[in-house]
Amino acid sequence: MSCPNVTAGVFVDYWCGDLDRTATEAFEEHLFACDACTTEAERLVATAKRVREGTALGDVASLILTRSAIDRLRQDEVPVRHYTVREGETVPCQATPDHFSVVHLRLDGPTPRTRVDLGVETARGEIIRYEDVPINHLDGEISLAWPGDMVRAQPSGVLTITLTEVAGSEKRLLGQYKLAHSAAD
Repeated sequence: MSCPNVTAGVFVDYWCGDLDRTATEAFEEHLFACDACTTEAERLVATAKRVREGTALGDVASLILTRSAIDRLRQDEVPVRHYTVREGETVPCQATPDHFSVVHLRLDGPTPRTRVDLGVETARGEIIRYEDVPINHLDGEISLAWPGDMVRAQPSGVLTITLTEVAGSEKRLLGQYKLAHSAAD
């Protein structure tokens, strides 16, 4: 995001309808006046369209979730398995077809205020990348979700998740997180 006044999390909360009326009105007023945020909104609309299309085709591998999206899954009684991973840890996991797997990545140290990118290397060696992921600044956490049937289709092995802080042309490794996935029978 190139606007210093709005974070990616505000965009996501707005998109999900999680801002209160006052915050929504203030955001919309800012959105109409800020070229950078208008461009970002157009990018998010295009991304949402691709996610909708990918979901319909079964092509979406994973999603970054905000705390409010996770709370909504609980409210809707969607079966979810939660895995909390700290930097440098390897956590065992296994998915069933009817569950979402939500991985909570805990950041050590101060939460970055600049862009954070996330990369996932699957057990098959595939790389999935996300730019400017939302961080829950209250608990220093990033939440990543996979549909159970997608995880279940993965072979047993280690998924490596890498977080990188990006500030202009500078990049800094924040940490690596690993999931030791056991394929379900």
